[in-house]
Amino acid sequence: MQTGQITSRIALVTMFAASLSAHSAFAFADCTTMLPLDGGMDSYVYSLIEYNQQMIAGGDFTTAGGQNVGHIAKWDGANWVSLGGPFSGMVGVRHMTVFNGELIVSGGGALLGRWNGSTWTTQNVPNGQTNAFAVHNNEFIIGGQFFSGNNFVNALRWNFSTGTWQAIGAPGTFGTYSIKALTVYNGQLFAGGDFFVLNGKPAAGLAKWNQAAGQWEPFDPGLNNNASVMALTVYNNDLIVAGGFGSAGGVNSRGVIRWNAKDGWRSMDGGVTNYVDALTIYHNQLIVGGVFTDAGGTPVNNIARWNDTLNEWQPVADGVTNCCGYGASVYCLGVSNDKLFAGGWFGFGGEGPQRIVAWQDCPLCLADVTGNHVVDIDDLVTVITLWGACPPTPPCAGDVNSSGQVNIDDLVAVITSWGACPQP
Repeated sequence: MQTGQITSRIALVTMFAASLSAHSAFAFADCTTMLPLDGGMDSYVYSLIEYNQQMIAGGDFTTAGGQNVGHIAKWDGANWVSLGGPFSGMVGVRHMTVFNGELIVSGGGALLGRWNGSTWTTQNVPNGQTNAFAVHNNEFIIGGQFFSGNNFVNALRWNFSTGTWQAIGAPGTFGTYSIKALTVYNGQLFAGGDFFVLNGKPAAGLAKWNQAAGQWEPFDPGLNNNASVMALTVYNNDLIVAGGFGSAGGVNSRGVIRWNAKDGWRSMDGGVTNYVDALTIYHNQLIVGGVFTDAGGTPVNNIARWNDTLNEWQPVADGVTNCCGYGASVYCLGVSNDKLFAGGWFGFGGEGPQRIVAWQDCPLCLADVTGNHVVDIDDLVTVITLWGACPPTPPCAGDVNSSGQVNIDDLVAVITSWGACPQP
């Protein structure tokens, strides 16, 4: 096809898109299906993680699906199954991760449980509270608040050669406050928490580890005063910071905000109305959970999804609702076998209190480049906007046929697939 013909066709499609835009409202078609989880748990769910292709849940609960499970259980696709473990006499399970093929579990005190799929071993940590895990430079790291003499140490690395814990940073670095979240972004270790000082300097909830200097440093420009960071992750090459705050670096975005070195802080459509406790990635969308009824002006129930192509918040089905005389809270999120899980304290629909829920989205719809479950004007405009070669790093949303180019073939694919994506 000659260049002139391609240009003419693009011009015609652009006119078509403009005409549709004048008569079509942007829409989000939510065909997310809630899945039964055998009655759920009898108390709080604080942590979720996939291990050996099964979802593991931990918390204060002692029964799941009506079965005695202690404080930790796995979902086998039909039933909850106890994992046993050293947690029955403890307050409960608070945090989990996977490292070197083992499930690592924090039991709310100075003990870690290690499950290899068949047996448990335990690992003592200095007195205190483990709140977060990370792997940095192939080292296993925990964050929280641990006693060290008359001060606190807030991050420790496990030395597998000596079988000992080593402090990351000097005692007293974070004052009397805690690390609540850890992540690695562009090779650097980041810590979030409820701290306000760092080595005597202001540091509102966010710090990074300076490997060369061997010390924690405030992340500047940081969050607004009295900020608390509860979750960190990396999404589409940006650092995502979530918790209780209103702004960062003068950019307003309550509860959740993004950062990269090129653009600095960027708002996520103003954020949410209250605070965010949990983050995960599902179908290339950022999922946030916490306590909020609105995200970017969209009504939601304590959980929402961020559509990065449309730059807007969207609901996750009907969300979760109040339970047992208490307001609803989502404390943890996880993904397993193409299903999104949320845990906390809540009910949903007419099912009564369950404290855990799972959803599954519609099957993938190739021409739905915006991820709103409909092939429509949004997708057409996106393809035209992203016209040309794909960037060296993903995502390349408009490249429907995965050719490395966003071109006329992708436009044709969108037009010929027009309409709702198939239902599950």
